[in-house]
Amino acid sequence: MNLQKIALIVTIIGLISLFFVSEGINTPLVTHLEGSFEDVTVEGEIIRLADKDNVKFLEIDGCKQERLDLVVFSDEDIYVQEGDYISASGSIEEYKGKKELIVDELIVK
Repeated sequence: MNLQKIALIVTIIGLISLFFVSEGINTPLVTHLEGSFEDVTVEGEIIRLADKDNVKFLEIDGCKQERLDLVVFSDEDIYVQEGDYISASGSIEEYKGKKELIVDELIVK
């Protein structure tokens, strides 16, 4: 019983610590797609959505007049639809001559 209490207390302290540490981590908001990026965040409205197996393909219309394709690999269902405004973080890669964001985190705003 005491071991369970200690484990619970350590877990809670660890989660609280992670929360405060993650507040200090910022990824840059991308306004144009020149060069290559490791960790970026983009925001925009979903204008096209395709779903194939465990992969979702999104096209967003961002802050500027640029559009960007997003690729989301997930074993879980992701509930987004055209017209949703999202914020997505991940890395930019080139596929068939086009830049795509491989999404690590997706937030519907």
